[in-house]
Amino acid sequence: MEGVAFPSSMQSWIESLPDDLLQVVSIISESGGGVWVVGGSVRQGLSEVVPHDYDLTTNLRPEQVMDLFGSSNSIDVGAKYGTVIVRVRPDGDLYEITTLRCDQEYLDGRRPESVIFGDSLLEDLERRDLTINAMAVDLARQLLYDPFNGYQDLQNGVLRAVGNASTRLSEDGLRVMRAYRLMDQGDAGLWSPGDDLASALRDCQYMLKNVSIERIWQEFRRILAGQNAAQVLEKMSEDGVLSTIFGGHEYDLTGQARLADISSDEVVEARLAMMFRADDASGLMKRLTMPKVVITGVQELNRCLSHLP
Repeated sequence: MEGVAFPSSMQSWIESLPDDLLQVVSIISESGGGVWVVGGSVRQGLSEVVPHDYDLTTNLRPEQVMDLFGSSNSIDVGAKYGTVIVRVRPDGDLYEITTLRCDQEYLDGRRPESVIFGDSLLEDLERRDLTINAMAVDLARQLLYDPFNGYQDLQNGVLRAVGNASTRLSEDGLRVMRAYRLMDQGDAGLWSPGDDLASALRDCQYMLKNVSIERIWQEFRRILAGQNAAQVLEKMSEDGVLSTIFGGHEYDLTGQARLADISSDEVVEARLAMMFRADDASGLMKRLTMPKVVITGVQELNRCLSHLP
């Protein structure tokens, strides 16, 4: 797999890279290891958005990474799965580093049966969900690796799966929710799924039954807080996904578009209040493990709505 020179759209991303991140990359590179920035931060960089977080992958094993940074500057958060967190100084920024992996068969729609550490960046990118998330940046050599044309999809505003869409979604049911969330690209509007992914989202929604309610709520909350949430909710409703996650509970999407200008701190509760007007909605919200403060806020808004003419 060959890399290409950074496109001009990444210039602001490159200039904004934190010094601590550059030091982490330098420490690993000088030790002889390969290290790449991957995932959402690359996607955001190519979209000329400065990311808040940076994920790294390396061909070094977790114990090698921890040895490089020392016990005081490394944290084992899942070394058996290849993930550690490091920093370059006691009060420095934290960075998650995951060893290149080759996932084995997913048996429960939540996690791989086993994880095998690898040495191939291509094999690691092949196991990711969407092409726009399957890109990597080598900062030391200033190269972008994009084996599945994620940058082109990014420019075209299209979501495509890496390989077979049904296979990718079946590996982790939460990928269904994540795909809907990524349709909302803020000021860039609503992205469309490719035909293969659109069909798989309808066919694989049953995989959500294997995902914990807590994980579903976390993704759903981010969808509700999105700039184009009204359109995403309509798409989820058309595909039957809302009925799946609500267990058949009635909901109403009327008026969602009018909530676009509400602040992000309040919009989640406002959208839920508009969606669930029935008195028994609190039971559903509790089942979805919504925080008590959210449930209380929705109930208060519903009481106010009930007094409107």
